[in-house]
Amino acid sequence: MNGKYDILFLGTPFIDGHYDSVQDAYEAKETHVKNFPNIDFAIVKTIHEIRLGKNIFWIPNKAEIEAFNKGRTPSESKEI
Repeated sequence: MNGKYDILFLGTPFIDGHYDSVQDAYEAKETHVKNFPNIDFAIVKTIHEIRLGKNIFWIPNKAEIEAFNKGRTPSESKEI
């Protein structure tokens, strides 16, 4: 069964993903760990095609992720 590998930003609704190999996903995860040390990450293999819309893809939500990393909840970052 083919699939892609996604990285979950645990504690948030955000995802980075659709990596073809688990090695690529681990390399990307290491970058996220360096940039967001207070967030835990998990690599998962998807078995169904999912669309990473801008409501869950991490890049359009980087400000919320940065706020969460600093100890605030994502909803609090919108109040600034």
